[in-house]
Amino acid sequence: MIKINSINIHVPKTPSDQVFDSNDLDLINSKNIQLKSKNFYNIINNKNLKEIKCNWESSLLKKNYTNYTNSYFLLEIESEKDKYKGIICGISTDILKRKLVFPHENVSSIRVEKLKNYLKTVKIQAEPVVIATRYTKDIIIAINLASKNKPILSFDYKKIKYMIKKINIKNSINNFSSFFIVDGHHRLKSLNELSDQLKSDFQLLTLLTEISSVKSNNFIWKVYNPSSRLIKRLIQLNRSNSKPNLNSFWANFKNKYYVFDKSNLKTMSINYFEKWITSNGDIISHINPRAQTPIIHNSNTIIFNYPPISFNKIVKSNKNKLLPKKTTYLEPKIVTGLIISSLK
Repeated sequence: MIKINSINIHVPKTPSDQVFDSNDLDLINSKNIQLKSKNFYNIINNKNLKEIKCNWESSLLKKNYTNYTNSYFLLEIESEKDKYKGIICGISTDILKRKLVFPHENVSSIRVEKLKNYLKTVKIQAEPVVIATRYTKDIIIAINLASKNKPILSFDYKKIKYMIKKINIKNSINNFSSFFIVDGHHRLKSLNELSDQLKSDFQLLTLLTEISSVKSNNFIWKVYNPSSRLIKRLIQLNRSNSKPNLNSFWANFKNKYYVFDKSNLKTMSINYFEKWITSNGDIISHINPRAQTPIIHNSNTIIFNYPPISFNKIVKSNKNKLLPKKTTYLEPKIVTGLIISSLK
């Protein structure tokens, strides 16, 4: 059985002014969204890691954040369509090394190394890694009891309500059978590697949610300026006069649809689909389906579609078979700068 741990967190005192939605990054970077000076984005928007660390320490000195120590927390997220509840806690890197937390996507080694250096220098986890498990009856009871507690933080952001409350997780009910990563593969891997490098045990800042509450969507795969070989292979596929079903493999190039079947995909799998696309050296760009910037389709771009995969299917599938990176866009997502934990 796996146990979770209490954790120390920092939460913003004026969250509506201090958090930001990572889906808005393109608009923020282009100055189409104006942020307050004390927004967390302005703390981390710097290529110099030592300056980011100084910005963070300065923000703490200005008492822009409230510190809560050695506790478990309940995070409630409520929009017009959905409600999520999850436990904010720590998971020891010792647990991660024993391979008791299952990934479902591959990672970029370059990005992992970059994040590891960030953690080593800045020493903060800027948002929780979202991990799913099956709640026991006792955990559900604890969550329902905590839901009645007065929040330590409550605010609305972009028509979504966020509340953080204290929750009591007794040692007698602190038992979980298995964990599955929902969001944060690179952050988890980088913390694990930093732990190995420094020979230290860290607590992974975690949002632990129920498997059944996870919602799945696809990233949009695009190839800009495709190679002549990729175009040649593509136009040999069967054409469709109308937009094919979203539950199938297909591509769109110059407003024409091309459909994949078993005659051109040896196995109708996303892994083989990725190999088919990249076999000539073409690079897939992964577009966030929730990004607030418009998706521009030009005449020299191929858009690829693959069937959506439910998180339940991911959990039931072979735990050792990883999907290509940026295949699934899973929710819940958390605004950045809401829950921050320092590395000890």
